[in-house]
Amino acid sequence: MKLKDVSDRNISDSDKAAEKALRRQGFLCAQHVYQAAYDHLQVAKCAQRMWLPQCPSAIDSSGASTETAGSTSHLLGITGHQLLATHIPDRAISQKGCRALLPEIEHRLQAKAQWLADVCEHQGPIASLPQHLAVQVAAAKGGQLELVQQWQQQQQQSQAYLHLLNQVLTTLTQLVQDHLLGQQQASNKVQQTWLTAHSQTLFSKLKVIEKQLLVQTYNSETMPALHKLDDHLTRAQRKLDARDEKATARLYQFDQLQPEFLELTNQYRDLQEDLDHATFTLHEFQKAAADQI
Repeated sequence: MKLKDVSDRNISDSDKAAEKALRRQGFLCAQHVYQAAYDHLQVAKCAQRMWLPQCPSAIDSSGASTETAGSTSHLLGITGHQLLATHIPDRAISQKGCRALLPEIEHRLQAKAQWLADVCEHQGPIASLPQHLAVQVAAAKGGQLELVQQWQQQQQQSQAYLHLLNQVLTTLTQLVQDHLLGQQQASNKVQQTWLTAHSQTLFSKLKVIEKQLLVQTYNSETMPALHKLDDHLTRAQRKLDARDEKATARLYQFDQLQPEFLELTNQYRDLQEDLDHATFTLHEFQKAAADQI
């Protein structure tokens, strides 16, 4: 199946769905008829708004001419006739398309007339229609006033009911909080007792472990090795202290030297770099000469 056929089928399905929706709302014509009538009315409304009245006295008093200020029969350079000619080029075809609305308009007018006839059926001649309408309006206003009063009474009752419910909710909340606080206090006491006993047990276990560690660490078998280890650590600490003292003394000596010594040190470093570079160059030259031989 081609893409065009699928799109045509989708369009036809949407049109059918739109027509079914219009039928359910009581519209008897097709969708394009209403669209054409709507477009025609919109264009006619815009064209009517563009038809400005002629004011020759105002033009004469202002001293402006139509060549500079423009004509007063159009707005923004577009006249109503131009707008109609642009959007409705063939008025006869447009009116012919809108003729399908005539049966529906006639049907609705008949329904309105039937409604008026039903209204005036029990009120005598047509001349009493205004009085009947006034009576109906007064009755409607009276019914509306009665409904407003009932609504106000129901609103007051609802407010009183909500106020009572709020009081009940506040009381229940307070009772629940008091109950929960009592339960929480009892639970806290039980947990405090258990935590105290558990902490004492753990503290006793730690003391036992500490005693066992001391007994296993310091006994007749481990004491000689511990003494040797202590002597070794003492000698190592002494050596580290001596090295630290020597390094401190040497740093102090370097700090006491004059800036000339620092300059000699920098010169020595530069000479060492030059010597390394010359040695590398000589090595490369000797290697190249050996390759040529």
